[in-house]
Formats: sequence, C-alpha cells, structure tokens
Amino acid sequence: MNIFSGLFFVIWTVFSGFMTVMFAGSIHKDVQSGSSSSWMYVILLFPLSFVLIGLWGLYTSFLGVKSGFSKKIRPKTEFAKGTTLGVFFFGLPFFVAGVGVMVFLSIVPVVKSVLAMGWDRAPAEVTHSQLKTNYDSDGNTYKADVHFRYTYEGQVYHSKTYDFQIMSTSGEKGHRKKVDSAPVGSLHDAYVNPWNPNEAVLSVKLSWVYLFTFIFGAIFAAVGGALVFSPFFKMDKGEVATKTLPKPKLTPGPVVLRCRYGGPVAKFIGLFIFTIIWDGVVLILFKQDAPVWFKGVFGFFAVIITFAFGHSFLSLFNPRPVLQASSKHARLGGSLNLNWKMRGQVQKIESFTITLIGQEEATYRRGTDTYTDRAVFHQQVMAEYPHGNIPSMGTCAIKIPRVSMHTWKSQNNKILWLIKVNGKIRKWPDINEEYEIMILPY
Repeated sequence: MNIFSGLFFVIWTVFSGFMTVMFAGSIHKDVQSGSSSSWMYVILLFPLSFVLIGLWGLYTSFLGVKSGFSKKIRPKTEFAKGTTLGVFFFGLPFFVAGVGVMVFLSIVPVVKSVLAMGWDRAPAEVTHSQLKTNYDSDGNTYKADVHFRYTYEGQVYHSKTYDFQIMSTSGEKGHRKKVDSAPVGSLHDAYVNPWNPNEAVLSVKLSWVYLFTFIFGAIFAAVGGALVFSPFFKMDKGEVATKTLPKPKLTPGPVVLRCRYGGPVAKFIGLFIFTIIWDGVVLILFKQDAPVWFKGVFGFFAVIITFAFGHSFLSLFNPRPVLQASSKHARLGGSLNLNWKMRGQVQKIESFTITLIGQEEATYRRGTDTYTDRAVFHQQVMAEYPHGNIPSMGTCAIKIPRVSMHTWKSQNNKILWLIKVNGKIRKWPDINEEYEIMILPY
C-alpha cells in the first residue's frame, strides 16, 4: 500500500510543481510588463502548498515502506509524535497560503482603499487606457491598464495604478468598465498620498473581488489552521491515566438529555451559514468570465450543499423527541429510568425505536489520511414500535451490563454510550438523534 501511496505522491508532486512553474512564469511576465504589482507573487503560495503536501506525502510514504521491512516494533502511545507532525506539516501549506491570499489580495487592498479616501485630491489626466488581456490555455485573464499624470503641490507625477486591485481576473466586464470610465485625455481627481506623492490612484471603490478573495483564502486558512493548531490542544504523553477516566459532576435528580450534535436546529444554522457563503462565492464566480469547467465544479457542489440545506430545513418540522433520564450517569451493572415524549405530529412517524448503544471509536492515520473506525459492542432496544401507532410519551428502563466497558476517552480512542432515537417518516427527512450518557466503573 505504501508503494502505491508513494507513486501517487510522485505524480502529485510533479503535477503541482509543473503548475507552480506555469503560474510563476505567467505572474513574472505580468509583473515585468507593468500590468501587475509585485504583490502578485503571493499567489504562488497556493500552488506551492500542494507541492509541499506532495513532498510530505513522499516522506511519509518512504518511512512507511522502510518500517514495513523493519522488525523493530514501535511502542504505541496515546500521543503519536509522528502523527502530530504529519498533521502539522500537512496543514501548514494550506494555512500559509490562505493567510497570504487573505492579507495581500484582500485585506491590504481594502485597507489601502479606505485610507486613500482621506488622501489629498489632485487634478489628473489619463494618458493611456486599454484592457490588457493575458492569454492562457485555461482561460484568459484581464487587467485595466490605465496610466495618468497628475499635478500635486506644483510638481508633475505619473502613476500606473487605477486602483489597489493588484491581480488580473477572468472578469472582463469589470475591468472593461474601468477602462471605459477613464478614456485617454479625460480629466479626473486623483487620490494622492500626502506622505508619498509618488503614490496615487484614480479609484478607491471597493470591489466584490476583495470579498471573493477573502472567502477563498479564509477557507484554506481555516482548514489549515485547524490542522496546524490542533496538536496544541491535544493530550501530552503521560496524561492518559488522568484524562481518559470519566469525572462526572454528581448531580442528583432527573436530567433532560441534550442531542449529541446540537439537534436539527444546530445543523440547520451551520448549513445555512455555509450555504450562504458558498452560494455567494459561486454567484460572484458566475458573474466572472471564468472557464466553464471551473464554474461547473463549483456549481455542482453548490447544488448539493443547497439540497442538504433544504433537507435540514425540512427536518426542523419533524416531531421532536425529549428524553429525561433519572440521572446523567450510571455505573456498570446499574440502571437508569428513561422518560420520553414526542412533540409535534407523532402520527406521521411510521416506525420508531429507542436503542442503547455501546460503541468503540478508534482514530488512526495512514500516510496523510485520517480514518475513524467504529464498532458496536453492545446494543439493546429499549422501545420499539415498528408499525406506527406511536404514543406521545413513554417510559423504559436502561440496564447497563456489568461485564462491559465504562465511558473512556483519549486522543485516538473512545468508548461511548449512546441513546439513539430513530423514526422513519414517509417522503420526509427521518428522525436520527443521539444522546450521550456517562457510564462509570464499578
């Protein structure tokens, strides 16, 4: 398996390296011709991140092949140093590239535009104005190439900066509007930096491109940041014995159980925010003259995300289970009393079950991929109505087996005890809720 993994990362590295060289050549050409700022080189962080991922994949694959022929058995610990370093280096390129795109292609231009609104005004005349096209096999990009001269405090200056947007984009219409608004010979008021008169622009208008770039970079920065900083919040070696055993706050009396993942409302809110961001980016993208295949990929995922959002919206109108346990925790060999009731139109439910599940989860890595295996070691149906006629409330007893495993959590392994509520509704989203309870040792 490591051999195939190594072959995959060889192809990955060669391809991403080729794309980086192509990007670098195109950007260097634009910078040398004066149509783009030198800040454009920051875009190379994006393809370079994929090169680094390929190199790290080759490194881990090589170690995997080597250790496969070694007879030395590595001791297993809860804090796997190699795994943590792998996660760190895998996420670092995404984080650096995302932050670089956000800062240099979005935040800096927006801040400069806002500050320039307070700069001094000076009369300016456009001396050169044309739409510059950068031809490429993957699609053309455009840039408004506008030059002007202006007089400030009795001296004549020249500038090639229409605004603070430093990158060429596929949106021909937006750049053409800039060119049409500043024909050769037209007079304008330039915004001149009073501390550096050589710096001036004709427009300080904020563009939707800045928002699109910020969101694009933020997605990569968030994914990379989650991987880069996650090891700092994990357990250190030696803390397993003290942190994996359950330490409940003993609260007498009944308690209303909460959904493990927040329930339908939390899912709806999360999907709502993600759908607005993704569909907003796709809408901006479709207004640009991007390649058809690029629009198709983003549009395809937009349809899937929108469908998932609609599904979560319909789930809000499902009958809602409310579970009340005699205690939030029990010991092995002990028992709990569970009272449940359904809010909403219970008659719509065709079948209904409440099940106690004992589940083991193990998270591990193969190369740069993370896997989580789940295995059920105990399953007990506590309430079952397979043919409808679901009562609006009921009571059942939870008997915890004595010969079993208590709740246990570590970095890579978990023993969970869950109460699962499942209800099937015809032509409508089903009810699938999980509630976690804590099982203590004897």
